[in-house]
Amino acid sequence: MLIAVVGTSGLGRVAGVPGGSPAALLRVVADQPDQEVVVLTPEHTESSARRQADLVAAARPSARVSVLASRHHALTLTVAADRILESAPWMTGMDAFLDLVRAELSTARSLVWSPSAWRLRGVDLSLGARLRCLVGGRGPILELGQRAITTPDCWRPRAGELLYTAGPIPARLEVQLDGGRHHSVDTQIEDSPYAPRSAQLLTALPATPARAAEAPVSRPPTPNDSSTDRPRHDTVTQESEAA
Repeated sequence: MLIAVVGTSGLGRVAGVPGGSPAALLRVVADQPDQEVVVLTPEHTESSARRQADLVAAARPSARVSVLASRHHALTLTVAADRILESAPWMTGMDAFLDLVRAELSTARSLVWSPSAWRLRGVDLSLGARLRCLVGGRGPILELGQRAITTPDCWRPRAGELLYTAGPIPARLEVQLDGGRHHSVDTQIEDSPYAPRSAQLLTALPATPARAAEAPVSRPPTPNDSSTDRPRHDTVTQESEAA
């Protein structure tokens, strides 16, 4: 099973796929034997992810391609997928992975920090909130979800949460996080629609990843086993869901 995230350079076993290249996913899977491909994508790159998945399905008729679109940004999708694969390295089934990633994302928080409230784009930030950020000298921290929430003051993860960043963070954000501990992951994220290039994406996740069922116990084959009972990947399916 191949796991890919649109808009990231990848992390560990999670493949990164550029959002602006229609054949990027096809190039990633070209040398892979996987017959199941899961594509995780933020909502703003869903149309690109669908086109790339369609191309893979056309080029590899035996494959099953699933697209999961999410309100979370690409950093959260990348970290969540990597945590699941690290906690259950034996996992090979698409359906089991999708169940776990939905559970992981249901407890995740995707945040965006910008050094300037005035240069933010794609978010509903009132004039009053922008003025408070200007007077206080702090950039807003926006939590993505049903509504964008601005937190101009010191911010820390909730109890039991881990905070992830993509690479080192600016000194101004370090101060705003009030010295709180954060984990830097080795991945690069494409520009988001929320803020300028100087913005920083943040991901808050529970310290314990979503729980996976125990690995199945393997047994040697017996003469009574029939090869016709084994699952076959002889159809192409494409799924689109929201998380």
